[in-house]
Amino acid sequence: MTAYENFSAEISKNKIKLNFVYILSGKKLVIELSDLRGAQAQGRMPAYYQYLEPTSDRPYAIFKIIAGPGVSITFSGYPPEPYEANSFYPLIEIIRVQDPELVPTIGTDFNTHNLLGEFQVNPPEPPQGKDVGDLKKWYLYSIPSSNFFTLSPLSNGIIIRHQQSKQDLIITVPRHSGDIEFLDLLNQVDQVHSDAQFAFQINAKGSMDAKRGNKFSNIPLLEIVKTPAVKIELVREPIYYTPGNVLLGGKKTSSAGSFFEIYETEKIANVPTQGLKFNEIKSYWQHLNPKTIPIIQPIVLSPELTAIDLAVRFIPAIGDVVDIAEFTKGWYSGRDLYGRKLSSTEIAILGLGALLPFAASGAARSVAVLRRSFGRRAEKTAQLLEKIKKGGVNAEDAKLIRETEKRIKKGLAATAQQVEELSRIYKKIKSEPPTVDELLNVDGTGFMHSELQEAYRAYTKGKSSPESPRKWALGKTRNPEAIKLLKGFLGSDYVRRAKYKLRQTQHLINNFEVPRPMDLSDDEAMQLLAKFFKQPQKLTERLDDIFPTTFAGINPKEVLKTYRIRTATVTQGSFNVLKGNLAEILSKEIKLKHLDEIRKAVPDAKLISGLKIQLMENGKLNPEKLFADDVIAVIEKGNLRILKLYEVKSGFRGGHEATEQIFDWIEGRLPHAEGSRLLLPNGQHFTYDPGSMGKGRVIGLNNAPRCIITAKGASHLGVDSSMQVAARTERIELDITSKQMEEKLKKQFFTEYLEEVARRKQLADFSQEFMDELASRKIRTEFSNEYQEQLARKKSSEILVDVIPVPQVEYLEDVTSSQLDYLVAEIFSKVTIK
Repeated sequence: MTAYENFSAEISKNKIKLNFVYILSGKKLVIELSDLRGAQAQGRMPAYYQYLEPTSDRPYAIFKIIAGPGVSITFSGYPPEPYEANSFYPLIEIIRVQDPELVPTIGTDFNTHNLLGEFQVNPPEPPQGKDVGDLKKWYLYSIPSSNFFTLSPLSNGIIIRHQQSKQDLIITVPRHSGDIEFLDLLNQVDQVHSDAQFAFQINAKGSMDAKRGNKFSNIPLLEIVKTPAVKIELVREPIYYTPGNVLLGGKKTSSAGSFFEIYETEKIANVPTQGLKFNEIKSYWQHLNPKTIPIIQPIVLSPELTAIDLAVRFIPAIGDVVDIAEFTKGWYSGRDLYGRKLSSTEIAILGLGALLPFAASGAARSVAVLRRSFGRRAEKTAQLLEKIKKGGVNAEDAKLIRETEKRIKKGLAATAQQVEELSRIYKKIKSEPPTVDELLNVDGTGFMHSELQEAYRAYTKGKSSPESPRKWALGKTRNPEAIKLLKGFLGSDYVRRAKYKLRQTQHLINNFEVPRPMDLSDDEAMQLLAKFFKQPQKLTERLDDIFPTTFAGINPKEVLKTYRIRTATVTQGSFNVLKGNLAEILSKEIKLKHLDEIRKAVPDAKLISGLKIQLMENGKLNPEKLFADDVIAVIEKGNLRILKLYEVKSGFRGGHEATEQIFDWIEGRLPHAEGSRLLLPNGQHFTYDPGSMGKGRVIGLNNAPRCIITAKGASHLGVDSSMQVAARTERIELDITSKQMEEKLKKQFFTEYLEEVARRKQLADFSQEFMDELASRKIRTEFSNEYQEQLARKKSSEILVDVIPVPQVEYLEDVTSSQLDYLVAEIFSKVTIK
C-alpha cells in the first residue's frame, strides 16, 4: 500500500518544501527546510533529502535528511515525536553536520552511515621490530597517552572520549524545531534550533588542565567553539558502592583533570569551519568555565552489594540514582559510556531493571523527568511503565522492594526468598517479543549493536553478493556468538516467529487520512462502490463482525458525501483483508472471460472459489488453508484436472509478491507434498499423488497455467521482474537442492544435457497425466540415483522434463492500488456496524 500518491517537492535556492496532501481531509504533511543564515556550500543550500519507498518488510516510507548549520527544519501535520512510523507517517532520519561541505547534492544516492563511523585520533603505536619482545614497551603501550581520543559521531552531534581520563564530552545540537530534548535550552538562551553550530580541534601537543594564556602550561588538548544552542555534557567514571562504604555514602572516584576548553559565541558566523585550525581566541568568543558543564556520573554497585544484579535493580532508591543514560546510549553502540562492551544480559538488566522502580515505588514521574533520563525514548519508556503497572505491581510488591532496599543499605545480600519473589514480579510484565527489525539501523544495512555489526561485517568480507543483515540474522549466520546475542535479544524462537510472521505488531491505519488519488472521480468511485455493495458476502469475507450482513439501501453517493466517521482506525491486517476482497470482486470479470475461452475446448470446466489444501508433511495432513484465489478446473474420470490457477494481489507490489508466491509453491512445497489433499467447497476432496493412476487425484496442480491479477500500475512481473523467479519456461526437476543444481550447471556435461532437453521439447507433446507421473517423487529419486547413467542415454525417452508455463498477467481495469486504499478507508469509516 502506498499513501503518498500526492507527494511533491518544491526546491528553491534557500528552501526545500516536501509536501504530502491528503485530499479527503484536506490535511497536509509538510517538511520545510530553510537556509535562514545563507550558510551555503559552493553556492548551494546545505541541505539534502532522499526518499525511500515502502517495502514488503517495511510498510512505511523513510526520509533521510542531512542539513548543515543555519538550516531550519520544521514539521507541519506530523504527530509529535516520538511516534511510530506507519503507512501514513514516514520515518524521518535527520543528520546534522557541522561542515556544509559534507552535505551531498540532492538527487544523488547517499548512505548516511558514511557520516557516522567511529575513529581514533593519536592512537598509540604497538611495539614494532626488535621491541616486540620488550614487556616494558608493551606496558607503556597499554597506558593511553594524554592526546589519545576516540570520536563517535552521532546523528546530531558527537561523543569525544578522552581515553586517558576515561571521560566523555557529549556534544549535541537540535535536530529540528520541535526537538523536545532542546526546547527548555532554546527558551533559556533565546535562540532557535538553526542557531546551533560548533567546531572543535584536538591539539596533539596540548596538555591536561591547560588554558590559553596560562604561563604554566601549553594549549589545551581539546578546544570547542559553540553557540548557546549547542548542548555539552561531561561524563565521568562512576561512583562505586561497596559493602564497606555504602553507609558512608559511597566512595567517589578521584577527581579527573580537565582536558578541554570551551568558547561560546552568539552567531554561527563566528564559529570557525570544522577542520580548520584556529590559533587564537577571538574577541567575540566568551570563555566558559569547565565547572559549569553538566556532569553525568553514574553510580555502580559492586558484585558483593548487588547480590544477584537482577534483584537489586528493583530497589527504588538505588534505581533512581543509577543513570539510565548508561542504558540508552549503550543500546546504540553496544557499549556503556566508558567503552566497556555490554552483554545482552547487561543491556536487559540496565533497561528493565532501571525502569521497574518507577512503577513499583508508586513515584509520580513527569514527562520532563522521563525525557531527561531517556531523551527521545521517553514515549516508549512511558508505554513500558504502563505495561509494568498493568502487570499488577501492588503494595505488597512495593513493600518487598523496600525491605530488600534496607538489607542492601546495611551491606547485606538479598535473601534467596527475596530474589525469588522479585523474579516473580518480573514475570508479571507482559510484552511482545522483539523482532530482528528492531536491531537494524534505519536503512536496514546493518545492526545498531556493535558486536552484531562486527559479526556481520566479518561475514560480508570477500563476498560479492552477501545476504542482507535481516536474512543473515534469520538463518544464514553460523557465528555462535552472533546466534547467542540474537537469541538473547529476541528469544530462542525468533527465526520461527519471523518465518511464520507470528506476534506481529498491529499497525493502526487512520481511515480519515488515507489520501484520495487525483485520478479517481466521484462517478468512478460511486460505480466501484455500487459494484462492491452488490456482493456483500464476498465483501465481508473474514470481516463478518465489522460490516452489516447486507448492503441493501446503502447509497454510494451518500457514502462519499458524508463526513460522519463510524470507525476512525482499523488494523493493518483488517485493512488488507478488505482490500483483497475488493480486488477479488473486481477480478471476477477477468476470470469469467478466461472461463468462456477454456470452455470452447473443455465444455464442463468450472470456476471454483474457496479452494483449500491440506499439505502432507512427515506423513500427516496439516490443517486446511486457502489455496490460490480461485481455479478453473474440470472433474473428469473421477479426477480433478486444474486448467488455470489465479493469484490476486491488490498491493502496489502485487506482481512481485504473486510471482514469489507461485515460485514458493512450485519449487518449495509441491515437489515434496505427495498425499496432500485439495478440498472443494461442496465437500469433495482430491489427492495430489503424481505417481498414481487411480481415481480421486488432482491433476495439473504443479504445472497448470498460472494467472496473476493485480492492480493497474503494480510492480513489474514474471520473467523480467527483479525476483527472477520464472526465468526459464523449462525446468529440470531433480531430487537435489537449488545450490547443488547450480554447481552441476557449471559443469560442461550438464550444459550439454540441457541443450538436449531443449531439442527434445520441440518434438514432445506430453499429456497432463504423463507430466504428473514424471513429476512423482519416486521417478525423481530414481532419476537422481541414476543421474550419470541417464546422461549417457540422452536420447532415451526416460528424460524428465517438467514444463512450467510463464505466469499470465492481467490488470484490474483502470483501478490502482492507491484507489483501492481510498475505497477501503471509505467503506471502513462509514459503512460499519460499530
